[in-house]
Order: sequence, then structure tokens, then C-alpha cells
Amino acid sequence: SVRDCSPEGDHCSTEFVFHLKDSNIHETTEEVYDFKKLKVRQFLEYVEENCPESHNGMKQGNLETLNNEVNDFYKIIKEALEKFCPTKIRDKRKQSDHTKVWWDKHCKKWRRKLTKIKSYVRKTQKDKEKGLLPPNFKPKFTSDDQKEAYQEYCKAMRKANKKQWQKDIASKLSMRDLGNLQKSLKPKANAEVNCFKNRDGTSMTPIETLNTLCKEHFPDCKTPEQQEPLNSARQQKANEVQFDISDERAGVITLDKLKKAIADNGSIRGPGSDEIPPIVYKKLGPKALQRLLKIYKASYLLSLHPDVWLDVKVIFIPKPGKESYSAPRSFRPISLMPVFL
Repeated sequence: SVRDCSPEGDHCSTEFVFHLKDSNIHETTEEVYDFKKLKVRQFLEYVEENCPESHNGMKQGNLETLNNEVNDFYKIIKEALEKFCPTKIRDKRKQSDHTKVWWDKHCKKWRRKLTKIKSYVRKTQKDKEKGLLPPNFKPKFTSDDQKEAYQEYCKAMRKANKKQWQKDIASKLSMRDLGNLQKSLKPKANAEVNCFKNRDGTSMTPIETLNTLCKEHFPDCKTPEQQEPLNSARQQKANEVQFDISDERAGVITLDKLKKAIADNGSIRGPGSDEIPPIVYKKLGPKALQRLLKIYKASYLLSLHPDVWLDVKVIFIPKPGKESYSAPRSFRPISLMPVFL
């Protein structure tokens, strides 16, 4: 089973997923969180209620203490999402355009304005239904303003998209550039992907296909047996080192730096194995941020990452214009790590 979509940018922005030993192998849809409809106030209050005061919480310990703290923090966030973030059904076979290389300041301006007007109109309507507005109240924005802003927003996107396309075409100076452009426009970039073939012509199993991809793109990847000495060395270090949050060395990690690092991330980007995008961390309150700050300080003092941060999600993206997708080099891998990293 695979997930596919139309080609975008300089590669096909498809995430192909091989389902191994999965009961829902034939399902084409999945239920995901709709973060645009996240009830921010209730989410923030729930997380804050379940986080200790800044003068309490984790102070000293070892790697096991840190692992427990991180797991508990994840648990609180996921419980809050279950309660206050609606879900939606997503078609695995279709992916939205998340590249948007044509996006410019005019698109950003009108999207910001449209969001502001929509929020104002929605709030005004709710206040009106509750009888909180005076009889002679004149709203700053109306539904007509919202409709006009939406039209201008669509107009700005069409204009920016056309401008970027013309610029892209003008940059194709050589025959090779034109050839690459032609390849990217081929419908074969959205080809169906099956299991690879062995040299004798027989088809590989899904597991063998994934192993072939990993060996080709990660030739130095160690087997569990080869990884065992490294795991033992890590465990030995974890048993020897301790941390104390009040250690002066952890002073290089400040709350302002943490807030800036969170703000610098795009709100919606591909999450790692924790399936939590940056927008969730942007909605955290002061107590939750203080708890997260202590987690970073503890990790810094131990010189060790929590176990859950060591999981990396790797997806293989098909390259556009290939005659066949039955070879490992028809794909390129990308690694998605937890936002914490």
C-alpha cells in the first residue's frame, strides 16, 4: 500500500508508506488532528493545570528521571489534544501543496488580514447571539468585508503563482534545464509504486523492499547486534552521570532562547515520530515552558538525549520523471525528528 500525490517543486512531494503486518493495509483514509480548530484557551489551561510550579518539579536525577519527565510531559500534551483538538479524515493518497515557493508578501498580507476579519466576525456573531452587544453597535468588519478579503487573497495567490511560473520558465537557459522541466511535468512522476524486483525477476516482499532501500541509502546503518556495544556504552554512561538543574553550566539555556527557538519553527511542518507539530508548542503557557526548559537543561548537563528523542521517522520520496520506481535510487530519503530536537 502506498500514499501518492501530484509532483510539487523539484521533487514529487509524495510520502510513500509501506504498511507491514498492518490490519488497516487497505485503508486509504486516516483520522488526524485538525490543529486549525484547536481550542487554544482550554488546551493551554489543561496543560498548565497539570504542570508543576516553576519552583517545583524536576530538580535532580539521572537519565531515568529525565526519561520519566519527558514521557509525562508528552502524556499531558496528548491528553490535552485528545480533549480539545478536533480530528478530521485525511485521504492518504492526496497531499496538500506545502511547498509554495511562489508565496510572497502580498499573499502573506491578505491571509493575515482575512484571518483577522474572520476571527472578528466570528467573535462578534457569538457575542450578538449571547446579547453582549449594545443595540446601536456598529461592527468594524462584516461578512461582506470577509468575502472581499477572501477574493483579494485568491487574487494575490493567482498573481504570485503566475509570476513565479514565469520567473521559473525564464531561468531555463540550457537544454538540460528544459529537459529537467519536461521530466518534472511528466505524469509518470505520480506512478504507482510496487515492491522491488530481485535479479531473477521475482518480486521482493515489502520487508525485503524496505531493507533494500535502507541498505542503498544508509549503507553504514548498523544491525541491532552491531548496535549493542553502543547501547551498552550509553547505558553505562547513564548509570554514572547525574544532573542538578541549579548547576551554573545550564545557565546558557534560557527561557528567552527557548521561546525564540519555538517561534522560529513553522507552525505546521512534518512532525517526527511523536506526531506533534510546532504549533502545539507555540500554545504552551509559562508553567509548561518552564518544565520544558528544565528538560533541556537536564539533557544538556547529562550530555544525553532522552530515549524518546532518539526515534527518527524516515520517509522515502520518489524523484520525478523516472521511467520506473522499482529501484532504490528512484527515491531519496528525508528524516523527520521530534520538534524538541
